[in-house]
Amino acid sequence: MGRRRVWLALAGVAILIVAAVAYVAHRRDVMASPGGPSGSEFERLAVIERGELRFTVTLTGSVAPVGRYDLYFAQTGRVAELMVSEGDRVEAGQVLARLDTTELEAALRDAELELQLQELALDELLAGPDESEIEAAQAALDLALARYRQASQGPDPAQVEAARFSLEAARNSLWSEQLSNQAIMDSPGDYPAYMHDVARMSLEQAELSVSIAELELQQAQQGPDEAQVASAWASVVQAQANLDRLLAPPDPVDVRMAQERVTQARLAVELARHNLEGAALIAPVDGVVAAVNLAVGEDAPLGVPAVTLIDESGFFLDATVDEADVGCLALDQAATVIVDALPDLELSGRVTRIQPMAEVAGGVVSYRVRIDLDGDEVPLRAGMSAVADVLVRELDDVLLVPNWAVVRDRESGEFWVFVPGPDGEPMPVRVELGLRGELYSEVMGGLAEGDMVVAPPREGFSLTGGPPHR
Repeated sequence: MGRRRVWLALAGVAILIVAAVAYVAHRRDVMASPGGPSGSEFERLAVIERGELRFTVTLTGSVAPVGRYDLYFAQTGRVAELMVSEGDRVEAGQVLARLDTTELEAALRDAELELQLQELALDELLAGPDESEIEAAQAALDLALARYRQASQGPDPAQVEAARFSLEAARNSLWSEQLSNQAIMDSPGDYPAYMHDVARMSLEQAELSVSIAELELQQAQQGPDEAQVASAWASVVQAQANLDRLLAPPDPVDVRMAQERVTQARLAVELARHNLEGAALIAPVDGVVAAVNLAVGEDAPLGVPAVTLIDESGFFLDATVDEADVGCLALDQAATVIVDALPDLELSGRVTRIQPMAEVAGGVVSYRVRIDLDGDEVPLRAGMSAVADVLVRELDDVLLVPNWAVVRDRESGEFWVFVPGPDGEPMPVRVELGLRGELYSEVMGGLAEGDMVVAPPREGFSLTGGPPHR
C-alpha cells in the first residue's frame, strides 16, 4: 500500500507539471492560429517572454550491469560437480562447479611429502651428528690405526707361529691321506674305478692344502709389503676425515644447497595447492548466473567461459553519441533516462565515462558514453534498450524565441526572425542567439520582452544566401 500511494502521488505531480507546461506553451503561442488577438493574417505568431532554457543531448543505448564476470577454470579436466543453473543467485565465495581432483590431490600429497623430507635433511645438517655416530667414527679410526701400526711393524711372531702350525697340520693330513690310499693308488686294477678317482682327488686336495699353508707361512715371515702399508694408511686417513667431518660445523655451501632444496619443495607445494584450488570455480561477488557452459562428466570448455556471472547491484547505460554532440558532454553531467521496457518510469543518472577513441561504423563516427543509473530497486535487466537526455546547460530567466520562428542565412551565418509589419506583412529582424535548445533559443539581442514574432514567409526569403528581403 505504501508504494502504491507513492506512485499515485508521483502521478499527480506529473499531471500538474504537464498542465503547467501546456499553459506556458499556450501563452507563448497564443497567436499560433488565424483569428488570434493580433489578427488572422499571420499563419503563426508568438510573444517573446522570459523563461527557463534547457539544452540536452540525446543518447541511445542499452542497460548493462555494473559487473560482468566471465569465469574460467584455472585447470583442465573433467567436470565432477555442477552446483548452479542459469538464473541462480549466488554469494561471493560460493563454489559454482568443481573438476575431478583425484590426480591433483595426489600431486599435492607427493609435494608435501617431499617438502617434509627436505626440511628433515636440513634440520639434520644444522643439528650435526649424534653421539652414536661420533663414537662409531672414532672406533673406525682406532681400528684403522691399529691395522696400520701392525702393518708398519713387519712380521708378526704370532702370525708366523700360527702359519707354521697350519703348515704342519696340512702336512700331517697329507701323510694320513697317503697312507689311507696307498694300496688303491698302487693296485688300481684291484679296486673299482670310482675308488681310484676318489683316492686321487683326496691326495690332490691334501697336497694343495700343504702348498697354501707353505705360502701363508712365507707371507707371514715376510710381513706386509709397501702396498699393504699404504692401503692401511689410506684407511686411517679416510677414517680421520670422516670423524673430522662429523665434528666440524656444517659447510655453508651444503647448508645453502639444502635450504634451496627446501625452498623449491615449498614452491612445488604452493603450485600443487594452487592447481587444486584452480579446480574449483568460485563466485567473486554476489550476483546472478547468466550462462553455464558446463556438463557433469564432460571436460571443461576451452576458449569460452565456464560460467558467466553478472552483478545486479547497480546498472549503467552503455550509449553512443554523435561526434557533433560529444564536445558538449562532460563527466558528472546529469541525465534523464527512459527505458523502453518501462516507459512510465523516469530514471536519473550521471555521465561517468566518455570514450576517448571514436568508433566508425558505416561511415558514421560516434563515441561510447557511460551513464551510471540511480535507483537500486528498479526492476532493470541487462540488455534493455534506453534513451538518455543529458543536461548540458540550463539557463533561468532568459528571453526565449521559438525555434520555428528562426531562420539562418547560410552564407553569412546570421540569424533572422520575422515580426508583424505596419502593413500587415512579416518584416525581417536580425537577432543574436545564445544557447539553442530543442524548442526554444536564447535571445541575446534584436528582440525585447513582449515583442511578437511570426512564422517565416514561405516565399520571398532566401535561405541560401543574400540579405533577407520581402
